[in-house]
Amino acid sequence: RPEERAPADDDPSSPLVTLQPKGSLPPLFFAHPAAGVVFPYVDLARRLGDERPFVALQASGLDGASPPDLTIEAMAARYVAAIKTRQPEGPYHLGGYSFGCLVAYEMACQLSEQGERVALLALLDEPWCASSLAEALANQGVVLYEGDGRGNFARESTGP
Repeated sequence: RPEERAPADDDPSSPLVTLQPKGSLPPLFFAHPAAGVVFPYVDLARRLGDERPFVALQASGLDGASPPDLTIEAMAARYVAAIKTRQPEGPYHLGGYSFGCLVAYEMACQLSEQGERVALLALLDEPWCASSLAEALANQGVVLYEGDGRGNFARESTGP
C-alpha cells in the first residue's frame, strides 16, 4: 500500500526516495535536476498534498562509491526498472525539473516502447526549447504532455 514505507527505500542502491508516502492514487515519480539530488522536491511533495505518493529519483554516484550513469538513456532505464519495483504496471505519472525533464521524457519513451501507458508527464522549467513548445512554456514554465492520448510517447514527438 502506498501509505506504507516502500521496500526500495531501504535499499541504498535504489534511486527511489519517497518524499510523501500517503495517498491512494498512483505515485508521482519525479526525476532529479542536474545536481542529482532530490531535496529540491521536498516542498513540492508537501504542497501536492496527501492524495498521491511523491517518489523522487536520485542519481547514482552521489555516495562516491557507486558509478554514475553515463547517458540519459542508461539513467532512464535504471529509473524505469526501479519504479516498476514500486508500481509494476501503468498508467505511470512522471515528472522532472530542469535536467530531470530530459530524464523523465526518456523514461516516458522507454515505458511506451515497453507497451506501458504514461498518464502524465509533467515537465517543469525544461532546459530545452522547441518552437512547438513556446506557447506551453508561457504557462508559468509548466508543460504537461499527454502523448497521443493513449499514454504513448515517442522520441520523435515535438509536443502534445
